[in-house]
Amino acid sequence: MEGTITDLKDYTGEELKKGDSVTIRGTMNLLYPYNIQGFYEIKEGDEVDFTLNSVSTENGILLETEYLNLITAP
Repeated sequence: MEGTITDLKDYTGEELKKGDSVTIRGTMNLLYPYNIQGFYEIKEGDEVDFTLNSVSTENGILLETEYLNLITAP
């Protein structure tokens, strides 16, 4: 999933800056919180929050995470 960094929150590393374009990769492709009927799907324009497992900057910025939290959706 492609995205842009809008808020660094608790991140203290030097690899990421606000406005960076990133690729987010993880084992889940669903978002929490979930609604009664099921899970929200990732859609373009959604704002998500997540914990980083790792950051790689070899070929662009690749972020590894286990899950995404939905903050806002357009």
